[in-house]
Amino acid sequence: MMIKEYIKGVTKHFRGGTGIVKRLLPELKKHRKDVFILLAMLSLIPVLVVKKPDISLITTGHGEKNKYIDKKTLLKLVSNGIDKQYVGINDRNIFSQDGKYEAEAPPKPTKTYTLVGIIRAKIIQVFLVDNLGGTYIIKQGDTLDDGTVVASVDNISVVLKNGTEEKKLKILTVEKK
Repeated sequence: MMIKEYIKGVTKHFRGGTGIVKRLLPELKKHRKDVFILLAMLSLIPVLVVKKPDISLITTGHGEKNKYIDKKTLLKLVSNGIDKQYVGINDRNIFSQDGKYEAEAPPKPTKTYTLVGIIRAKIIQVFLVDNLGGTYIIKQGDTLDDGTVVASVDNISVVLKNGTEEKKLKILTVEKK
């Protein structure tokens, strides 16, 4: 029996039979402007207490108003706060075991061509070999893979043109370096 009475009392309390809200609600309605002002003041306290950052993104100087700081100046301001332990981070490659960067790739060697022969048929073709082992059979006006164009073909020679540079090759003559 005792448990049933307790449950009845609790349910009566939650239904609003003896609730504090029911008693204070008329008083809150009378003073709602005061409550609103109090809540507004309490919500403004964090805004007034928080410290503003020291870095100003807008500067005025030499008669100019609201001139934005350039990137270099901003980076100097920000980098002054970075710890000294990060100073050499760009000097070490984190993706290699020894921490060193690979040497830059050597420049591609320029191709030099040797005229092996001229094929005379319906269409005159030129047989060239380059210093990297490539062989080419092309006709006048064709372009090689490095942009060199076969400008003209004679009986024993060919003129190759790469931009403004022209080079005349004779059959089986190799240039000495």
